Amino acid sequence: MKSNRIVLVLLAAAAASQVFADVAPPPGFSAVGNALELRSSGSLDGFRFFLQDAGGAVEEIVLESAGAKVIDASGRVGVARYATLWAVPSKSIPEGELAAEGLEKLSLDLQKQAVEGQTKLFSHEFRKDVWVIESGGEHRDVYEIAMDPASGKPSARPNAQASASQSGLSYLLIAFAVGGILICTAIVLLGVMLFRRSRKSRVE
Repeated sequence: MKSNRIVLVLLAAAAASQVFADVAPPPGFSAVGNALELRSSGSLDGFRFFLQDAGGAVEEIVLESAGAKVIDASGRVGVARYATLWAVPSKSIPEGELAAEGLEKLSLDLQKQAVEGQTKLFSHEFRKDVWVIESGGEHRDVYEIAMDPASGKPSARPNAQASASQSGLSYLLIAFAVGGILICTAIVLLGVMLFRRSRKSRVE
C-alpha cells in the first residue's frame, strides 16, 4: 500500500514537470525566443515592478517615466520561460528590506499574494511555437505600462501592432525564393539547349 502511494507521488511529480518542460513543437512549427518589451507611458512613481518566473525567481524591473525596457528571452528555459509581472506599491516594501532579506522572502510573499497592494499585470512566455514560415526575424511581446486613473494602480495593455512589426522574413521564404530562381534558370537553360538541338537537326 505504501509503495503504491510512492508510485502515485512520483507519477504526479513527473506529470507536473512536463507542464514546464521544453518539449519539441508540433510538426510544421518552430520554437522561437519571445522577448518582452515594456513601454512606460507617464509617471509610475510610487510603484516598483518585479518579474517572477514559475520557479519563484524574482528580479526587479526598473521602468523610467517614459521609455522602453527590453527583457531578452535568451537563457530563459524550463520554468524560467514562464513569468509574471507584478506591480507593488513602494510603501509595501520598507527601505532596505530587500537588501537585508534578499528577494527570497518577497518571492514567497508574491506567490501567496501577501504583499499589500500587489497587482498582477500579465503573464508572459519567453518561448513560443510559431509556424516555420514565421520563424525568421525577431519575436517579442510589447506592453504599454501606464497608471489607471480609476484604480490609481498601474495597468498593462498589449501593443499587438508593435509586436507584429518585429517579425522579419523567414529563412524558409528565402530558401524558397533561391530555389525558385534556380529552377527557373534550369528551365530556361534546358529550353535553350532544346531549341539549339532542334535547329541543328533541321540544318542537317
